[in-house]
Amino acid sequence: MFNNNDTDLYKTLGVSKDADESTIKKSYRKMALKYHPDRNKENKDEAEKKFKEISRAYEVLSDSSKRKTYDTFGLDAVNNGGVGGENPFDVFGNIFSQSNGFDNMFNMGSQSRSHRTKKRVSPNIIKNLDITLEDVYCKRKFNLNFEKTIKCRKCNGSGAKDPSCIKICKNCDGSGITISIKTFGPGMISQSQTTCNVCRGIGKKITEKCEKCKGSKYESVKKRINVKLDHGNNNNDKLVIKGEAHEDVDCEVTGDLILQLNIKNHKDFRRVGDDLFITKAINLVDALCGFDLTLTHLDNRKLLVKTGDIIGPNTMKKINGEGFNDGDIVIDFEIIFPKTLSKERKEYISKLLPINKKQNLDYDGYELKMLDNYEKKYEEKYEKYNSDMDNDNEEANVGCATQ
Repeated sequence: MFNNNDTDLYKTLGVSKDADESTIKKSYRKMALKYHPDRNKENKDEAEKKFKEISRAYEVLSDSSKRKTYDTFGLDAVNNGGVGGENPFDVFGNIFSQSNGFDNMFNMGSQSRSHRTKKRVSPNIIKNLDITLEDVYCKRKFNLNFEKTIKCRKCNGSGAKDPSCIKICKNCDGSGITISIKTFGPGMISQSQTTCNVCRGIGKKITEKCEKCKGSKYESVKKRINVKLDHGNNNNDKLVIKGEAHEDVDCEVTGDLILQLNIKNHKDFRRVGDDLFITKAINLVDALCGFDLTLTHLDNRKLLVKTGDIIGPNTMKKINGEGFNDGDIVIDFEIIFPKTLSKERKEYISKLLPINKKQNLDYDGYELKMLDNYEKKYEEKYEKYNSDMDNDNEEANVGCATQ
């Protein structure tokens, strides 16, 4: 069991160890005003040192978690736990931010600050995931392997062999910054801060480095994640894998791994919304007399479609329910007309159109499908899709660099 007799911070604020939060705050306000450098121009250096000690004591004792650590293990445990020390003038500004004109009285030029700050998040990682239209339609699963940087598990990201090898920088008292105050005239001071040139802004010095990470604070691990696609996934969609970015010792939360989907163009099908579009060229005889159409779907099923109605130029037909979700397959028929006809043939056609020759097909393994009339709204979507595709192709010809 730990028995800590360190009460220096309580003595600095002039309170007892069992003082409540209100008493600690009241004492800090009184002493901070007393020792503020602007009120002690004749002995400014000593006052500034005392002012920093008071602010440091209040920073620890006003935080219930830090105070508990201090009461149990002492100040070294608080420092080694990652407390770099706030700017003493920030602490002062936080306490007096709601008082009438204290910031102006001391000409600190800072706005009111809040104790509550957002947790820092390490940067997200964006990676491209190349997939096919078949992958999305079949809702395929992928196992993705990648390398991730994490905090060294041996030293917990400190870079030191053990906590005793981490020492508070004496030059900046662990804050990572040095503060200089200049007096311009009665009641006028200028405060500036710079990164400590001894610890380079870290606030600590490592006397002996971690054997595993060699002081880098990080290590690399191989990770594997499972990704499942669904019909709602479209080109350029982003799949967010929470907390799988690289870790950062200076951030409380790890960012996300973002997978951007890159769906390759299919040789036959084009997706528009939940519909699948396909273009089929047929000859005039088939357009007039009907024919059997076979399609191989994205999941490799073979579909058989029988047509009997006359198909005119620019006709579109659909197969219900064969697209994504409740979408359809939309067939855009292109009719191929003969380039030339002899005089005799023209006379013959004018009397009697030619009869379509029966196709000799093996229908085993095909699913029989019926065609319905295609509505205008699908044609509008299809035209917009073609326009977008043309624009994409023009941009692609310019040339892009993929990261």
